[in-house]
Amino acid sequence: MAGRIKSALIDFGGVLGDFNHMIACQRLSAFSGNNYSAEQIYAKTFGNSLEIERQRGEMGGREFFNYCQKNFFLKFRLVSFDVFSVMWGEIFSRHGGMVVVLDKIRRSGLSTYIASNSEELHWPYVLKIVKDLGFDEDHVLPSYSAHARKPEQKYYEQAIELCRCKPEEILYIDDNAEYVQAFRGLGGQGMVYTNKHLWARDFSEKLAEYGVK
Repeated sequence: MAGRIKSALIDFGGVLGDFNHMIACQRLSAFSGNNYSAEQIYAKTFGNSLEIERQRGEMGGREFFNYCQKNFFLKFRLVSFDVFSVMWGEIFSRHGGMVVVLDKIRRSGLSTYIASNSEELHWPYVLKIVKDLGFDEDHVLPSYSAHARKPEQKYYEQAIELCRCKPEEILYIDDNAEYVQAFRGLGGQGMVYTNKHLWARDFSEKLAEYGVK
């Protein structure tokens, strides 16, 4: 039986929200004059050091826009930064199945916070959804403003400070097992959310193991 939990720190992408990076890549492919396929754009912008730099805030939105102009798209000079920001960032939706579970967590008396590996251009769209879910902006830690990302210790230390309690009093919920294990390594408690289609009742039973009733 886990110890007394006071706060829930919840991952955004994959738990509270859904996203599809390929949507943005398909949009950008059209503005490249089809010189680059959506798959090629994805390979150059995700799962590599460029994505890490954006998530850590080491590469800002305008800098990334300039990078895309230079490296991908001849026709992109006809697209403003504002238009690019929408094409790149408007890829998120709320995961409705977690709403019931989130309500249960709140009714149990836990404070709720969000941990998110978010780059600058994604943040306005993430923020809109988390506000719709009833979170205040100061209860969310986007990685680009923390200048660190999950599963880095520097990020989790800031998240623990945000929760205003001891690591062992925090239940961290994420769909990435590596991230959960890293948080446990700092003394926190963690749950891997393995199935986003899981029925709320079944997930509630797992929460009960941590004293969330």
